[in-house]
Amino acid sequence: MKRFCILVVMLLAAVALIAQDTPAAKDTTPKKDVTAIVKEDAVPTYRFAFSVYELVDGKRTNQRDYSLLVQADGRGPYSKIKIGTKVPIVTSKEPTQYTYTDVGLELECSAVETTNNKLAVRIELNLSSFALSQQNANSNSDGLGPVFRTITQRLRSVLTPGKPQMIASLDDPNSNKRFQVEATATKVE
Repeated sequence: MKRFCILVVMLLAAVALIAQDTPAAKDTTPKKDVTAIVKEDAVPTYRFAFSVYELVDGKRTNQRDYSLLVQADGRGPYSKIKIGTKVPIVTSKEPTQYTYTDVGLELECSAVETTNNKLAVRIELNLSSFALSQQNANSNSDGLGPVFRTITQRLRSVLTPGKPQMIASLDDPNSNKRFQVEATATKVE
């Protein structure tokens, strides 16, 4: 039995050595240059810059800037930015249970190039924040927790690349604030 095992091991070793000496079959398929493949399959990409302005009585009091890259193929998944804080909200006191809500900014964008060198875009914007303390001073809301303000805008528009355009202007119904959103799309070469 011992001799048989040694014979099998030697036979396997010989087969392995022969396999190493045999040259591999040569691949005869023509190779494409990597840069040609990338150019061939490239989708136009744009850098979208969004500016969100807060105005009080017509004067700018705050500005937030966001940017993201968007492939102009008109397909999902859409490019998305989500910035915020998860805020716990008490849903039951005995035993204490919480649920969480997002407070901040969520922005989704998709684009497709049109025949006249413009961009057809789909933009979804959600802005949420806490109400000011004086707006939360309601006797019916005592002990209920924070009050949130939310602005949602869904739109389809046509942008001219390289030119900033105002895409939304919204009044806050609970204050004298106005929110304006400006978008600029620049092609990435």
